[in-house]
Amino acid sequence: MSLSAPTDRDMAEAELRQKLECYARTRDPGLRAEIAHAYLPMATSLAARYAHRKESREDLEQAASVALVGAIDRYDPGRGCAFSTFAWATIAGELKHHLRDRSWALRVPRRVQEHCLITVRAADDLHQEQGRPATLAELCERTGLDEETTIEALEVRSVQQIPSLDAPGNGGEPRGWDGGATDDAFERAEDRDLLRRLLARLSDQERELLRLRFYEHLSQSEMARRIGVSQMHISRLLASLLARMRAMAAETTTAGG
Repeated sequence: MSLSAPTDRDMAEAELRQKLECYARTRDPGLRAEIAHAYLPMATSLAARYAHRKESREDLEQAASVALVGAIDRYDPGRGCAFSTFAWATIAGELKHHLRDRSWALRVPRRVQEHCLITVRAADDLHQEQGRPATLAELCERTGLDEETTIEALEVRSVQQIPSLDAPGNGGEPRGWDGGATDDAFERAEDRDLLRRLLARLSDQERELLRLRFYEHLSQSEMARRIGVSQMHISRLLASLLARMRAMAAETTTAGG
């Protein structure tokens, strides 16, 4: 029985294994640089998987590169795990950590952040597969999350990734450019005043719903138990209320207050 000759790829992988084993013993910075250079395309490829999000691709690639170097430092050849498998898991974990902890405009519970990332990825995948937006039932089936958790994840999606100050604004200037811009403090004061006027137009029950959801941060099921209705009823009430408030806000802004 004849054995096939080793390919160039086989020889390259064998050489990398030898370098990894040698680095584990010597901690030679030169070896680490060579290994990192060899596996950098894998790190870049992983970063590209998340590049469709609003996070800077350069930041993602930097996070992936740092994770790759960390994987090289922590890798133990004696455990029998292939380095590519170990590095892939390490880099993917760091990218998820980067997105979870650094790409949110507001701080939300880590559990909700993770659910949001899972839901967004599932929504993107289903949209590409089907050519249309996914339904709530399809998202639940794909993610394994229940309806309440999925709705909550979609609600908080809007607080992920505020626009970059360097991104062009409506006038073509970067958003951070302050030529004639209104001071942030005045904008916040205007927002608070608009919110106060909107709340004044709501019923006591509607204001209580908003207080429970956005001040006490209760989940929809917790709200339902407290009020004595079903979770789906709470979901419909909130969706209708927020849509009406957005319409009122647009009407008020157009009318000049």
